[in-house]
Amino acid sequence: MLHSVTLRKLAAIVTLLLLLPVLGWYVTDDMLFERLKLSTLENLEWRAGEQERQAELSDMRTTLDALEESTGLLRDEAVTLRDELAFIEPRYEALRRTAKLVDNEVLLAASVNALGTQRSVLRGEVAVLRGDRDAIASGLATLAEAFGIHGDRMFLGQLACSPSMLPLLWCDDITAGIYLPVENEVQQGDVIFFTWWSQTGGERETCQFADPRTSSSFIDHRVVRVFSIDGERYYETRGDNNPSADSCFVPHRAVAAKITHIAHGIYPERNR
Repeated sequence: MLHSVTLRKLAAIVTLLLLLPVLGWYVTDDMLFERLKLSTLENLEWRAGEQERQAELSDMRTTLDALEESTGLLRDEAVTLRDELAFIEPRYEALRRTAKLVDNEVLLAASVNALGTQRSVLRGEVAVLRGDRDAIASGLATLAEAFGIHGDRMFLGQLACSPSMLPLLWCDDITAGIYLPVENEVQQGDVIFFTWWSQTGGERETCQFADPRTSSSFIDHRVVRVFSIDGERYYETRGDNNPSADSCFVPHRAVAAKITHIAHGIYPERNR
């Protein structure tokens, strides 16, 4: 009985020993399979990641190429804009100068309009003054007639603008008197109008005088002495404001008028 049990045990042991290589190969092959499977999965995962990286790199290269192309286009546009700016700048400067000229023209036009308005006002004032002057001249003529100066014998004249007769006569005065007076109407102390002279020699009585009826230039001085030379009546004259008498004796034939009346301040523009 014991022997039978022992034999069965030995048989089991032998069988186990016989099966151990088979079982070991099986276990080893299964583990290898697991390792191969794991390696394959890892390889597949790596390949999948690598493909994703390659795809990302491809996208990045595409984006970089697009950026480089855009950069080139922008560079070309910048060059074009620079050229256009170089072309536009002189025109802009010219337009700016034109605008400034236009502004100046506007200011000038405004000034001209203001001056036009002032001119109109001044013209009105001048018209009033001229009316006053004409009224005074008319009154002066009436006054001269009242003193017996009539018609062709009446003289109305403006003075030569000179300080020689100050303070009696000023540039803005107007005078009335006797035109072409006879000899006895001119006496010492009278103020007379006489023509300019030209002195050809050293003697005061040798001066040449223009005809008072045709001359347009006169001197108004006072008679300081009356005398005759070879039967011709002469006057020594001097401006009230002059230190000495005139350099020529005035013949009566050179006298244009004897002043009898003076109106002051009739021509104020002549004092400027």
